[in-house]
Amino acid sequence: MAYSKFSEALYKVAQSWAGKWTKYANELLWSSPTVSGVPKSLKSIIEVHTKAERKSAQRFSLVLTAKGKGKHVEDYGHGKALATAYEIGGKPHVIKPRGKRKNLIFYWEKADTVFKGASVDHPGIEAANQDRGYIVQSRYRLLKDGKRELTEAGRKAILEDLKFAFTSARTKKK
Repeated sequence: MAYSKFSEALYKVAQSWAGKWTKYANELLWSSPTVSGVPKSLKSIIEVHTKAERKSAQRFSLVLTAKGKGKHVEDYGHGKALATAYEIGGKPHVIKPRGKRKNLIFYWEKADTVFKGASVDHPGIEAANQDRGYIVQSRYRLLKDGKRELTEAGRKAILEDLKFAFTSARTKKK
């Protein structure tokens, strides 16, 4: 399907924004302080990716995906739970063994010992970025920084479409 210069310019802006949103979210994650014994940089345990999806000629969506990776994912059961915990924080909760296991057994880094017991009272975790999260905060930054880019790209593309329309109108008359 052929799209106008304006439509293509909007799509390029959407793709640019996808890259920037990923970058901004990662910057907030990577600069987060140590929380509950997790490494200073959350870079090693959470991946963030954003992509632009075309919905129609002039409608696009940005889809951000955050998921856990590495050994900490197993602690949370799945990667989305880990990524969510660092966006909105996690409340204190009791951790019990799954399945037929009677005890939890793991190395407790903070106490420098191997823990073995029926349950653990987890204190919860703060959200990344001084408890403000990383996805919503990075979206605010993207919208603030992106307004100029969108306005300029739209203006240039509209002028290109107008030039093309007038050029093809002149060509058809002759």
